[in-house]
Amino acid sequence: MVAMMTVVAIIGVVFVVLYLSCSSPPKDGDANEQAKVDGRASGMYRKDAPRGSGKKPKVTVYFGSQTGTAEGFARQFVQEAKRNRFDAELRDLELLTPSTLKKGGLCVFLVATYGEGEPTDNAKKFVDWIKEGGGASEGDMKALDYCVFGLGSTDYELYNTIGTLVDERLAALGGKRVMPLTLGNEALCLADDFEGFKVSAMKAIAGHFGTDPNALKLDLKFQYTVTTYATMEEAMEGGEVESSSMLEHMGHRVMDLKVTAKRELVKA
Repeated sequence: MVAMMTVVAIIGVVFVVLYLSCSSPPKDGDANEQAKVDGRASGMYRKDAPRGSGKKPKVTVYFGSQTGTAEGFARQFVQEAKRNRFDAELRDLELLTPSTLKKGGLCVFLVATYGEGEPTDNAKKFVDWIKEGGGASEGDMKALDYCVFGLGSTDYELYNTIGTLVDERLAALGGKRVMPLTLGNEALCLADDFEGFKVSAMKAIAGHFGTDPNALKLDLKFQYTVTTYATMEEAMEGGEVESSSMLEHMGHRVMDLKVTAKRELVKA
């Protein structure tokens, strides 16, 4: 009993010493540095808001969509941005006015190429305006920071012409890219292309506003197929498939996995 009480007393002393050492007041320099880190992580420090204002970074997401795919991706982007404490807003390109775009800010454009290299119906007015000789003037976008995701297909002769045009013309009019143009190919896997763009764009936007990209909560969606064979011989020889199912998984973090052992499971 005495031994047990002695052990408890020793643990208590150690705990008190650790607590006092951890709770001692930081030096002024350390406190200032920690305040900066906390401010960046919370999105408090922005290029377009005074420090300490607590405002969320503003992101406007525009879509040019004909069949609904680009709009669906844009909605996903807005949801992900809001979950990461950005003040994100979804807008139809059809409702975009030149005066609004000239005011600048950070904008994300998801634009599809329709038919034979044409803009979608809701993006036509916007594309006609930013085209060379279309009404927009050099310097009109000097206050704009942007990134573009183009939706297209290599099954068509004119691949992703609208996404490429929007990216190039916004830069020519004075806009500044926060990341390079990303093109999605429906002939391969458009959803995977968008997932890659979404992750890269979120990190680029976080860096633009001075927040820590590594603190983002990003969902990574991936699919895998489980195939069942009747016998080991069928599996080894690529024989008749008994069943096959596509599974979808949503991952929140990417981790490096260390290989601890490697061996051949079945010898031919």
